[in-house]
Amino acid sequence: MLALASLSACAFTTLPHHHATCSLRRAAVSNIDDDLTPKELADSVISNVFEGDFGSRGEAWVLGQAVIIGSVLAAPDLPGLPLLSRVVGFAILLGGGAIAVIAAADLGTSLSPWPKPTDANALQTDGIYSLCRHPIYTGFLSLCGGLGLLTASPERLLLTMGLFVLLSGKATAEEEFMAAKHGDSYTAWSEEVPRFFPKADAVRALMGTRGAE
Repeated sequence: MLALASLSACAFTTLPHHHATCSLRRAAVSNIDDDLTPKELADSVISNVFEGDFGSRGEAWVLGQAVIIGSVLAAPDLPGLPLLSRVVGFAILLGGGAIAVIAAADLGTSLSPWPKPTDANALQTDGIYSLCRHPIYTGFLSLCGGLGLLTASPERLLLTMGLFVLLSGKATAEEEFMAAKHGDSYTAWSEEVPRFFPKADAVRALMGTRGAE
């Protein structure tokens, strides 16, 4: 939970400067159009959902992910919540939402629910992706874990642990696809950047960079 709290704090620091960062990234990646409209982005994401052969994109991982997240939302609250649990849980929940939104925005037209990347997938290694390889999954874990703390629900916390196990398997499948697509560039980046939880010095460095901009 400390790692989630640290990355959540970084997400809040990153938000005010995210638009400028995205503009720089779009200029550096040739297949992302600077003039991309929201409709064009939405159309590309919808196209990504239907790209590829059914059963070859990792659909089972997405179904399992949806079932566990739905179970977290449906789990019961407990009365008499400690104040500290409420405060920490609420902060992690909000941070998780920010992390997921920033990470999805960074992917742009490469965003897809499936572990298998699209044909036009562009490798993202900067911004929030310089902290961890799967920040959207980190956001999901933060949202579910934060909700568990906010409601002092052991069921939700146990389901969050189950979600971590499932997302670890999904991440392994996704990393195999990405390594096959991007080769040495992906391998070198993945050896330096943690899977879900960032290193403390990397978080401090990114927060320092944001503060200086």
